[in-house]
Amino acid sequence: MRYLFFGVFSIFILTINIACTEDSEYIVKADFIYFNDTNYVIELISSAKINPNSSLKISFEGEGSKTTDHNSYVPPYPFGDGTVIKYDDIKCDFLNPGTKAGRGEGPSGIQNYEFKKISERYYEFTFRFTEADFEQAENCN
Repeated sequence: MRYLFFGVFSIFILTINIACTEDSEYIVKADFIYFNDTNYVIELISSAKINPNSSLKISFEGEGSKTTDHNSYVPPYPFGDGTVIKYDDIKCDFLNPGTKAGRGEGPSGIQNYEFKKISERYYEFTFRFTEADFEQAENCN
């Protein structure tokens, strides 16, 4: 009986040790803030417009690993092939996405955001649309 107890106890301790070393899912949070530093209304997608000299904040909460850092995040909009950012319907910026999720030009690439760590697995990302972005965009026609 003593050996049975010792065997069961050993298996229990081994199971706890293995379970505690796995990389479980953790809650990750992010705030994505888009600033429009231009004199034009910016349309990211049909339902998201940013007036001149104002901002748009999008909050995200999901699951990630214990080791999630700022490079693990992907911008919230589907900035993929065919995505167009419009400036007052005068100029259009046709984004060139990268081959990996979260990589690419403008707001499609997480590397193009300024970031601030709020707490463990919680970041604030900031992207600014500037007059230079407007100047580089093409005519929409």
